[in-house]
Amino acid sequence: MRKLSRNILSMAVMFAIALVMLSGCGKNTAVTSNEKNGKPVLKALINYMREDPNTYPAVKDLEEKTGYIVRYDMLPQDNPEEKLNLIIASNEDYDMIICTNSQKARWAEYARQGALFPLDEWIAQYGENMRNVIKGSSFDLMKIDDKIYGIPTLGAAGGNDVGSFSSMLAVRGDWMDLAGTAQPQTLEEFTNLLQILKDKDFGSNKESNIPLVPSNVAEIVGVIGAFGVPNAWNEVDGALLNRAEDLRYVEYLKYIAHLYEKGLIDREFATNKPATIKEKFTSGKAGMMSLAYYDVASITDALAKNVPNSSIRFLNPPIGKDGMRGIGESPNILDRFTFIPKSSKNPVETMKYIDLKLEQDTFRLLAIGEEGKHYTIEDGQYIPIDPTFYDERSYSNNFLTGQDDEMYPIYWQARVRKDQRIYDAFMYMRDDERSKFIVTNPIRNAPSLQNEKHIQVLNQMLSDFSMKIVVGASSVSEYDNFLKKWREEGGEELTKEVNEWYRINK
Repeated sequence: MRKLSRNILSMAVMFAIALVMLSGCGKNTAVTSNEKNGKPVLKALINYMREDPNTYPAVKDLEEKTGYIVRYDMLPQDNPEEKLNLIIASNEDYDMIICTNSQKARWAEYARQGALFPLDEWIAQYGENMRNVIKGSSFDLMKIDDKIYGIPTLGAAGGNDVGSFSSMLAVRGDWMDLAGTAQPQTLEEFTNLLQILKDKDFGSNKESNIPLVPSNVAEIVGVIGAFGVPNAWNEVDGALLNRAEDLRYVEYLKYIAHLYEKGLIDREFATNKPATIKEKFTSGKAGMMSLAYYDVASITDALAKNVPNSSIRFLNPPIGKDGMRGIGESPNILDRFTFIPKSSKNPVETMKYIDLKLEQDTFRLLAIGEEGKHYTIEDGQYIPIDPTFYDERSYSNNFLTGQDDEMYPIYWQARVRKDQRIYDAFMYMRDDERSKFIVTNPIRNAPSLQNEKHIQVLNQMLSDFSMKIVVGASSVSEYDNFLKKWREEGGEELTKEVNEWYRINK
């Protein structure tokens, strides 16, 4: 018995030693400065990516160009905001944290709680490159109470005044040819097209036939613009009105409910996952879906495999009452942003490093690599070299801490050239005719507002109400009760704050 006890004790000690050894392996505390130049080793937190950020080729290139070594940790793929909250609350010593636009509300809370460094003075003192390439309107997105608390990265949008959209309704072109119908121009013609897709059942799907499989009935791209509410906030009589308070949105919901009742949209839309929507279209069951340019190649290939000789055609937004028409601008003009928590041990050095990354040649190296190795230039366009570009720069956007607002949208186009069909769809949605359909998001340049903290709850309330109206679980007669609750949950305060900003900045 004593021998067994000694064995168990011995195993426990060995296990404890192993744990200590393993715990030390994951820390970056062994090296605190670059032996070559004495610059501190910086510690950064980024969102999840598939590859190890510390061995990614672009990171090594940045070390050589800037002289700074950066050690990266990643937020978990699931529930990253919970982990981020813990990190900020425990004052972990990250020098910089790179977040995506979806985490902006959290960032605003951290700034207002005094957990982040204001950057204005350091931008003025150490940010020569960033002042030259990041527009003032971009910096405005990072302001809280007129102070800058982050470095913006707008992504493909750049600092352009003209917005864009990434999705349009797409229909089976071969079915339209069989129907002998042209591109619908009006909402009535659009409805007729859905009815034809149901009645003719070109795929012989019988009970499984789906004219339209929507990704979000609360705002079907293009269709919602026919009711005058293409964006979450729309101008009415010189002021901004949220969809939730706009009676035109109620008319939109009544229309979608009519389509649902007639069997013109998927009756299972409420439980569809993104993969399910794609499967229903590519299997030949659905005739229409919302299609993003970046999904064109995969959707086309999957459809062709299941339905040879099929084709896909984009639909322009239909015209509604009083000539209303359009597609709302992509709401997320901000792709990601970088901030410096007050727990950073090297805030000034971090700012110097961020600015060095925005030097013209260094930024281009990070964004698209080396000419002749990662890309070539043809007629002023950056053409990726396969496979080097995709092997070594596919995830480089995860390391952007600011961007050249003028040049990055041009560099970025190299990413969509991986497949000519994706590039063609990307350019199609930005050609002169489609550009006429863009309805600018009136709050695209608004800074983070105090009452943004309510948005997630308010959006969920509107989504739930919309779904109930469409499936008939609620009546539009209950709209007044819904609106009263929406306002009480922060909608009234948010509307007031949005309009105070708009009155000054429109």
